[in-house]
Amino acid sequence: MSNKNIPLVIAVCFIVLISLLALILKCYKSDIINIGLFIATVALAVIAHNQLKALREQANADFLLKFNREFFTSEMNQKIIAAIEAKKSVLKEKGGEFTHYQLDDYLGYFELMSWYDKKGLIDFELVDENFGRYISLTWQNEEIKKYILQLRNETKDPRYYKPFEDIAIKIIAKEKEISNKTI
Repeated sequence: MSNKNIPLVIAVCFIVLISLLALILKCYKSDIINIGLFIATVALAVIAHNQLKALREQANADFLLKFNREFFTSEMNQKIIAAIEAKKSVLKEKGGEFTHYQLDDYLGYFELMSWYDKKGLIDFELVDENFGRYISLTWQNEEIKKYILQLRNETKDPRYYKPFEDIAIKIIAKEKEISNKTI
């Protein structure tokens, strides 16, 4: 029997038990039935909670699968990742092959992931497992950091790519924590 069926089995057992008690003890029949209904209601609420949790986890997994496919099948993203990994210039003005718009599109994925993480719509562990390396490498790329700082300075708006920065710092801290444990 799976763990998902345990609350259902418990609820059915309680209902059967309460029904038997009500038949045997006729003098407190209405009290026993009320207690039984309360217990059944609580059990059903637990079942509903577990079902909603399972649905959320499934939606989380489906979302990340689609996000993963879209991110990694983009030829432009693949090229940006390769440039970052090879420590080559990214932006055209710095000798790379990408425009500001293309880099913004790439960074936008990480912005969305951070936003969904902060809202609790996706699990940070899944984001870290699937995209953590790319987020970390991208944030630690000096050219990209300078680009972001330049955007913030030009617009006088420190919010530019702040969600990306937040999730990158969170991932880098986790990387350090893990590397410290293995030493």
